[in-house]
Amino acid sequence: LRIPGNTIDLRGQRVEEALDAVDRGLADALADGIRVVFVLHGHGTGALKQAVRSALRGHPQVARHAPANSDQGGDAFTVIEVRA
Repeated sequence: LRIPGNTIDLRGQRVEEALDAVDRGLADALADGIRVVFVLHGHGTGALKQAVRSALRGHPQVARHAPANSDQGGDAFTVIEVRA
């Protein structure tokens, strides 16, 4: 279930600042016991989505990630399962 407390909104950010926001968001989620995080990168040109998903591969705090289901915002979101 996507709520403001587990959603990282990256819209309008450049790649570098967006990746920093994802790192901070994942660290906060881990500290708060949140195990599922939604990253809102939007559609746009796809560059931000691609950069985020690429950075998540092999990320130490990420158990897995995938595009959100259509009822959760679809491909404008990436859903992350946080590694405990």
